[in-house]
Amino acid sequence: ALEAALNILNVLKNLQQDVARVESRISTLELNNQRLSAIEAHLGINPPFTPVVNPEPDRMEEDPPETTGTLIPHPNAPLSSGPEKSSPPKSPLFNASHSIPASNSNPTPQDELNSVIQDQKAIKDTLQSLTGSIQGFIASLGGSPSDRASASSQ
Repeated sequence: ALEAALNILNVLKNLQQDVARVESRISTLELNNQRLSAIEAHLGINPPFTPVVNPEPDRMEEDPPETTGTLIPHPNAPLSSGPEKSSPPKSPLFNASHSIPASNSNPTPQDELNSVIQDQKAIKDTLQSLTGSIQGFIASLGGSPSDRASASSQ
């Protein structure tokens, strides 16, 4: 039980790091978008306004199964060159580096998009690992929570 609890803590730490990295990237992208919008406004190039509706930005919701990310591209951004190749599966507790290739000091919007999608997949993988670890922990304690609840109510 102790090993399972430590495993859960380790997975939670990895998840926290992944989420912090994604939040940082999102903040950077939003700042860059604001700067680009200011430049466009200064030049008189105002792209059509597309409001982003997100009533509860801090609430994490489960996404339907999906193999690629869906983001609203900037109106001046280049279109994707095709479907993304799937990455090899990762071990549950190992997350590969999610950095942009060092050879490209000024990442393209597609590089940024691919990196965000890669981070999203890493978070989903970590959540799946966490689910498995919690199920293992519950099993090591002697059954599922519903089993123990029904036994204690009898």
